[in-house]
Amino acid sequence: MNKKIYELDGRVAALLGVKEHAGYLLPFSKNQAKGAWENGSRVVKDGSDPDGDMTPDGIEGKILGSLKTPDGKYAYFVEWDNKPKMPIFCVQEKLRLLKGE
Repeated sequence: MNKKIYELDGRVAALLGVKEHAGYLLPFSKNQAKGAWENGSRVVKDGSDPDGDMTPDGIEGKILGSLKTPDGKYAYFVEWDNKPKMPIFCVQEKLRLLKGE
């Protein structure tokens, strides 16, 4: 995998808490945004863009971290069950929280 695609300016990465974590293939943030779904919560992909999403609807995963965007929306780093140790950034509008997990 070409990690250059995922590189961030060091100052931006530090501000967002994005860094490498042992055993994971890509850097991500473990930060927990105020008001976001809790880290460790289970979610399912629901709202894929058929022309651009690599993760299809119905795939379950675990939230590793969250960020609040300037417009007040939430986005998450998710470890999908079908892609272990590969955190993917996803907006909340494309996720559904699984209850009782």
